[in-house]
Formats: sequence, C-alpha cells, structure tokens
Amino acid sequence: GDVGSKFLAKGLEKNISLVALNVGTNNIGDGGAGHFAEAMKVNSTLSTFSLTGGPEVWIGNFGWKKLLEAFRLNLTITKFDFPPLRVSSEVRIEIEKCLKRNKEALRKEFFRTLESNEKLPWNRSRIMFVGQGRAGKTATVDSMLGKPFSPDWNSTIGASVSDGRTTLSRSAWKKIQMHMESTPKDHASMFAARLMNQKAVKKSKEALHRNATKATANGNKLFRNLKTVTRRLSRNRGISNGSTLRDIEEEEEENEADNHAEPNDPSGEVVREFNENYIINAGSNSMQLSLWDFGGQTVFYSMHHIFLTRSGIYVLAFSLLDFIKSRKNALSYLSFWLNSIKMHAPGAPIVLVGTFLDDIEDRKSLIDINDNLKEMANSITKEVIKNSADDLVYFPIDNKSRNGISSLKAIIEKTVSADSTVKLEVPMSWMLLLDDILSKRELVSYLQLSDIRETAERFGITSNQEVEEAIALFNNRGMIVHLDATETLRNLVIIKPQWLINRLSNLIRDDSLHKFDESEFDGVQLGEDLRKLFTTGLASLDLLEYIWDGEQVEFLLDLMERTLLLSQWKFDDESGYLIPSLLKGIYTDKVEGLRFTFDFSRGFLPYGVFQRLLCLLVGRISLEKSKNPEFHSRRPHIYKNYACLEYYQDNLVQVVEEMESKTITVYIESRPLASSCLSVIRAMLHKLNSDVMGTGLVWETKVENESDGQMISYETARESLLEPWFGGADDAAQAQGNIATTRMDLENFFEQLTI
Repeated sequence: GDVGSKFLAKGLEKNISLVALNVGTNNIGDGGAGHFAEAMKVNSTLSTFSLTGGPEVWIGNFGWKKLLEAFRLNLTITKFDFPPLRVSSEVRIEIEKCLKRNKEALRKEFFRTLESNEKLPWNRSRIMFVGQGRAGKTATVDSMLGKPFSPDWNSTIGASVSDGRTTLSRSAWKKIQMHMESTPKDHASMFAARLMNQKAVKKSKEALHRNATKATANGNKLFRNLKTVTRRLSRNRGISNGSTLRDIEEEEEENEADNHAEPNDPSGEVVREFNENYIINAGSNSMQLSLWDFGGQTVFYSMHHIFLTRSGIYVLAFSLLDFIKSRKNALSYLSFWLNSIKMHAPGAPIVLVGTFLDDIEDRKSLIDINDNLKEMANSITKEVIKNSADDLVYFPIDNKSRNGISSLKAIIEKTVSADSTVKLEVPMSWMLLLDDILSKRELVSYLQLSDIRETAERFGITSNQEVEEAIALFNNRGMIVHLDATETLRNLVIIKPQWLINRLSNLIRDDSLHKFDESEFDGVQLGEDLRKLFTTGLASLDLLEYIWDGEQVEFLLDLMERTLLLSQWKFDDESGYLIPSLLKGIYTDKVEGLRFTFDFSRGFLPYGVFQRLLCLLVGRISLEKSKNPEFHSRRPHIYKNYACLEYYQDNLVQVVEEMESKTITVYIESRPLASSCLSVIRAMLHKLNSDVMGTGLVWETKVENESDGQMISYETARESLLEPWFGGADDAAQAQGNIATTRMDLENFFEQLTI
C-alpha cells in the first residue's frame, strides 16, 4: 500500500546500484505514486520501472501528475511497464516521450563511451574443474549454472568450456553463450555499460548530498503546464489542437534514421546496436566466469599444460564414495592434481569438492576423510581454501539434491572478489580489440600475432608490449589460447579454444571410454590405421586427415609437434607420427648398462614428462633422417614406460620410467658416448621443463660410479671428474646440458645438440 511505498521510495532515493524495480504487487495508490515520483527525481541508476504483475493499481489524476512530473525530470529510466487499467493514451504518450528521450540520450552516451579509452576492472575470472574421471565434475558445473541434474553419465572428452554470469553476493549464476558462439560485440558493449553504470552510481552519491531546489523549481513550472493536460485526462478526451502527438511522431521519424546509422568501431568491422539490457545487466558487482571442465582420464593429462593457466580458481573434485572405498587411490589422484596445479599455476586458489554427499551415512566418515585430506594437502600446498562453516578442508556437495551447492558458489564468489587480478583496470581499447579478434572466429581458428598488432593500432594500441599484455590477459581469462614456449608458437593466437580442445581430443582420447566406430574407418580403408594408433601410438597422415575432417591439419600437426604431444616417425621406410600418450604396453624385462638417472622423488613426476622426452628423442632422429637420406637408424622399440633407440651409429640407449620411485633412468651401451648422451638428454629435459612444465619440475641428476655401481650426484661426479661422464673434452659436451632453450624452436634446439 501507500504506507509501504513510502519506505520503499525512501530506500530508492538512497540506493546507488538498483537498475530494475517492479512494485506491481504493492497496491500502489496516489500516495504511493507520489512517494515513488519523489524518489525518481533523485535516483540516477534505475533503468526499468514496472507497475504490472499484481492487483489493479489505483492511481488517480494526482498520482499520474506526480509520476509524469518525475518522468520529465528523470534521465535514466528507459522502460516503464504501465498498469493495465486507469491509464489514458495521453499519459502514455507523454511518459513514452520521456522514455524515448532517455533512451536516445543513453544510446548517445553509450557510443561516446565506446569511443573513449576509460578504464575499469574487466570483472572476468576463470574456474577450472579438474579431478579424477567420474568424480562428478560435469554435474557440478551444471549445478553451478542451475541446470537440471542428469542421471545419464557421459565422460568429458578433453575439456568443455562454458560461460556463466553471476552477481556477487546473490549467488544467482546463469549460463550464457559459450565463447566460440557468443556475439563478438558483447564484451566492449558490456564494458561500456558498466562504465556508464559506474558514472551513474557516482552521480547518485553526489545527489544524496545535494539540495534538490532546482528540481523543485522545475516541478512547480511543470505543474502549471500540466493543468490543461490534467483537465483533459479527467474528461477522458483526446488531445485537441495539440501538437504533442505530432511532435512525438516527427521526433520518432528523425530518431528512426539515427537508429539505422549507429556508430561503428574505429576498425569499421564490428557494427554495434545499443540495447538497454546492457545497462540492466551491468551492475558494478556483476562477474563473468569462464568454466572449464577438464576430462579426468589419464590420457588427457598430457594436453592440460596447453590450457591450464596461472590465474583463476581451481575446483578439484573427488568422489566421497570412492574415497571411502579406496583411500589410497583417492589420495594418489588428489596428490597428483594438487602437485599439477602447484606446478602449472603456483599461487592459484584451490577448492576441494567432495561429491555424492547424500550417499554418505554419517558425519564421522566426512571427518575421517577430512583428516586424511588435510594432512596430505598441507604437505603439498598452502593454497587450499578452507570450509570454515563445516570446519573442513573441503566442501561436501550432492549434485542431485543440490545439497551444499550454495556454499560452494559463495566461497567461489568470495575467492573471486578477493583476487587482485580481477580488479586490475583495463582500457576500453582492449575490449574493442577483443571483440575484433573474436569476430573472426567464423572464418579462422587462429591469427598471426602480427595481424593482431596491426588491428590493435586502429584502436590506439601502438605499443607491442601493450598488445602482448592484452593478449596475455585474454589467454588467462580463457578467451583465447596463446602459447609462448617458442617463437613459432608465440606468433600464433588460437581464438577458438573449444575448437582446439575438440580437435586434440579427437585424437588423444581413452579408447576404452570414447570409442571410434571401427566399421566407419573400415569403410574408408583406415581400420588398420585406427587399430594401430591405439596399440602402438603411431598415426598415419591419412588417418589424421580423416579424424580432423581435413581441417587445418598442417597447423594442428605443427602445434602438437611444438608442444611435444607428437613427433615425426621415419623408420624402416614408414612415415607417420608418434603420439606417446596413446602407448599402452608395459615393459617388464630387466634393463642393464651404464646408467644415469633423473630423480624426481623430492618433488613431483607428472604424467607426460617421459612421453615428451620420447618425442624429443624420436624427433631428433627423425629430423636427422629427413636432412640426411644416407642416415640409417634402427626402428625404436617403444612402450608406455620404456624406449630403446639408436642414439648414434649402432649405439643404443634405453630409457625407463618408474613412477613408483619417481625416476627416469637412461642406460647406455657405449662408454665413449656416455658424456655426450648425458648432456644431450639433460638438455632435452631442461627444454621440456621450460616449454611445457612452466619450469616447475624439480629433479636431481645422478650418474653411476663404475667402480662400485653406486649412484652419485651430478655435481659430485663433475667435481671429481668422474669418468666416463666428465674429464677433458667431455666438459664441452656437458655444457650442452645448460643450453638456454627458452623460446627456442625444435629445429634450432636440435642443431645445438652435438654428439
């Protein structure tokens, strides 16, 4: 009623963030209309005002006079929902004229803001959902976005990227379009709307401390002008001899022409249209989130380094049921992921999430799980976010009943809001550049960095350093993928992350869960090639072209080779590609020979290090064969944990990975090649550490003392000039292990290595 309206209106006068208000269910009368009218004169953030959705609104002439007076003064409301009764066409026309005026002014301000280079925090973060397969990561993402629970389980292939928007403190998450499908002009438009909202909030704060004398004086003048209109309304007559309607129609015709000639971006490529919904959704505490759901199968781990970034939040999910059934295995998986996150994203906050809560019968089980988790997590990282409400180190949830989801949303929002990188201010020009980049997704999947620099100049970004800072931000927020391990990769910017994920996952996949239809491949005479791929890890070019639909095959091969996901294979007149992450066979025979070891026991030996070392070893031999047709090398014997390769002219090396002891050991046949082999493989390990592992690997190199068979440290052996590893010309060979490999392309790297 009118009494309640008075208090609502008083709140509206002081509010500096509300953009939409519906009081249609509040039984508004003349008194209530008058209260809201006074608030409308002061408030400068409200964009939408509604009197619909409830019982009949009893507003008479006095109330409409007050509202009309307020609409003439208010400069922000662009949408007003009239009540169904007791509103004459004359009132509608006058109010709609005010709304149209405001909308046009807002539109012009919108485009002025786009052309400015003002700064504002982007308010975008990235959440990465990781963990063991079948832990419920995808169901958790769906729960966060308010999607219904699906009992049909489908394993995630590679990774899935979604966008969500939330208003912090309300936990009202909603799914919006995915990156690669989103309208390319949204980012700069929303950024401009938030800048406008910020200005409106500032004005509201100023208005609270300013006397409204001018508004009162103008209101008295308007009251005199409204007498004739009020008399006409009371007699329910049309507008006689008046020009108001004609004026409005003429103004509409003039503005209609303007609406079809909206200003463009400086690039002339992205044409924008103003939509007042930008303003409605542009609250200062609104946040856009990129949600990355990573596949949990081991085979996908080799790809994660391409997509894991240092910024954002990691949600590490595990099944409470699996933890109870097999505590050792559960802790092993969680330890792997905590170490992996620590390596690829040091300092990033981690939220541990236990799923299937409703299937746990008592709290004692939750406490037991917590005790084990707490000890293990504290030994690895200090970045795990505590569940203070439940006095746990993790957040138990159930995706079917949504039990615990609100708490999970709240802690993620709290963590995001505390992230200083999210509050980093960026200029409008960066958002215009981003929209221009994303507008090309329908045509290409990647761009040259030089092309982006050229585009950036059109938006006033002339410094290469600033361009690279913008690209780094877009990459960290999940909009693009930009790898800078080598100069070749650095010059490529992948603008369709989901496309890249899908293409890589079409090849690197767990064939026990994500099977190809073999009959389809048999039908195109590629059945044997497919079966060979998943038994030996070898792929023919014909098979890759078919799997990738012939789309940008050369680019994908180059990318995978430079990220050490595959290597060329040229042995016994067979040409193809080795993909070590698909190898399955385990080598169990005893291996002998003079040895040196890379010991990771003090740190972490992640899945993929051995596989990438194989790529470098095989790649070096294949490159030599392609450059020198007279060079002959025996076909390597390769397993998931073992490789036997010809290092140089009938001299074999054997490489063995032992995950339990966290070691990679190299056995050699030729004593004279010991120093060279040690230096070359040391250089390869440093190369993959800098290019792939973010320099996060920690290991100790040990060599065998021939006299007693004991393993001693590299440093001790070098100091004592232990043969055959050191001494004389061998010192020059060992210098190869210290080659500066950062951003060095593989061809140049291999040329630096001498035997």
